Amino acid sequence: MERKKRRGKEDLLVTDKLCGNILSDCNGSETVLWQTPLTSTFGTLSVFFSGGCEKMDVFINDAHTFTLKKGQTQSVTLPGLRKLAISCSGGTSPCTGKYCIDLHYHRPKRDHIHEM
Repeated sequence: MERKKRRGKEDLLVTDKLCGNILSDCNGSETVLWQTPLTSTFGTLSVFFSGGCEKMDVFINDAHTFTLKKGQTQSVTLPGLRKLAISCSGGTSPCTGKYCIDLHYHRPKRDHIHEM
């Protein structure tokens, strides 16, 4: 963990790495893969579409961000990362893939938390 001074207080910069598998229907409905109540986050997310449907639409913070075809991966880095969702369409087999998020956020240092 990295320490950072902010607004006169000492905060810890925390990094979490989250990964998961994607398995969704090809019916065009939204599937939320990840969501957080934190508001001051930033990070990099990668989405890999292995197949099953014709396309996968990726939504970040409820905005359509990119579309993937079978075998494609796309990564983006942005501030304010709060939600990742997908919508798959065009096919009858389940939509499959993988996603990973490197999420960074500040957490106030507490005296009772031991740092490693």
